[in-house]
Amino acid sequence: MRTKFIVSILGLLLVMGGAFFFFRRPLAEAPLVSAPALAPVAAPVSPALAAFRAEPPRKRVMELYERESARVGKVDPDPKATQKRLEEVARELKPEEISWLEAQAIDPAVEMDARFFAVYLMGLSSQGSTVQALYRVAMKPVPVTKNERRDSEERAQRMSAVEGMCTPENCKLPEARDQLKEIIALAQDEMVRDRAHRCLYACQYGKPVAEQDKEALRRIRQAK
Repeated sequence: MRTKFIVSILGLLLVMGGAFFFFRRPLAEAPLVSAPALAPVAAPVSPALAAFRAEPPRKRVMELYERESARVGKVDPDPKATQKRLEEVARELKPEEISWLEAQAIDPAVEMDARFFAVYLMGLSSQGSTVQALYRVAMKPVPVTKNERRDSEERAQRMSAVEGMCTPENCKLPEARDQLKEIIALAQDEMVRDRAHRCLYACQYGKPVAEQDKEALRRIRQAK
């Protein structure tokens, strides 16, 4: 009887010891169950971008161009929101739409405000094809006529095309720097070449063109 009792106690201790060993095992020894991978959360699409995507290519950019270019020169209550909205749609531009904007930018029959807007929108696109289009606009010779005001506007538009090539995003594109160097070497207009110099400097050293302009103006004032 005593022997059976001892055997029973030993059996109970073995069972308890086995259970204790199982629950005290390091986590590395326990069977691992991998958690299911989380699906990436899609970024929310703004109403303006959704509407732009819903329209057929080219037609959508023509409507955007007509609508937004009419606002050039007018008071914008929220310019940051406007720029963000235009950046969203500009990144969606297709090659045929970029070609159409380039044609508008170089057409002398188109109003100058609209031509400036075409250049501005291409500069926001951050695509290699838009950089090339801006290069071609910048390289178009500045006319020299009796209408000095018109000639100045043409020059300013070429300079705007150059600046569109050196946005922070476009500076990351190798072709942007190469084509800025070509403008420096080949453009006929001195002020266009100077703008390309400053844009290339902005791409290489990170100093924005506007800041370079302020420094140049300050030096001129100090020299007087």
